[in-house]
Amino acid sequence: MVPAEFHSYNVYCHGLKGKNNRGLLVYVAPYLEANVVDVPDAFNESLFLVLELTGTSNRLLLGNIYHGPNSSQDNDNNLYELLDYVEEKF
Repeated sequence: MVPAEFHSYNVYCHGLKGKNNRGLLVYVAPYLEANVVDVPDAFNESLFLVLELTGTSNRLLLGNIYHGPNSSQDNDNNLYELLDYVEEKF
């Protein structure tokens, strides 16, 4: 049997209202502390969270990225810049 605390999740979303975005969702278990990370937004279809286990100093950067099959070269370049930024910053 699954404990009741696992039945509800905190939901983080980005881009659900935009017509040109597919939208991203991340469900986080309530026992994890999650904070949205601000990243350059030239590539709009991404959502980054820092997850922390309660009572520990362990942190995890979680990225949810959508890269469409028909992405333009400019959009690809924005994605590469985003990944470079995340690598440098985290």
